[in-house]
Amino acid sequence: MTQSLGTRSRWQKGLGSLPQLKIVGGPRVAGTSSVAAMQREHTETIASLKQQLTEKDAEHQRKLEEHQAETQRRLNEQQWLLQALIAQLGNSGLHIQLSPTSQLPPPLPSFQ
Repeated sequence: MTQSLGTRSRWQKGLGSLPQLKIVGGPRVAGTSSVAAMQREHTETIASLKQQLTEKDAEHQRKLEEHQAETQRRLNEQQWLLQALIAQLGNSGLHIQLSPTSQLPPPLPSFQ
């Protein structure tokens, strides 16, 4: 039996067999199939999060465009009302001319 174990064996050195893992209390090493499953799960989670982020970005962009369109509509409406008031005042004998500084300011830059 000594010959079959070799000179490096724990048995021949009097150390005995290795302790069982449950006695030592260490964590078990995951098998290759569970590692692959975990990697697949992580890949699916990452893909799902990327999809959610893309959807949130699209929703945010849509809301931003709606807000900008509504703001522009209100500005146009206010400008029309102002022009109508100026026309009414002009019909009553008052002549008001807008100076170049009282024109509408340039539109705000869009942040994209």
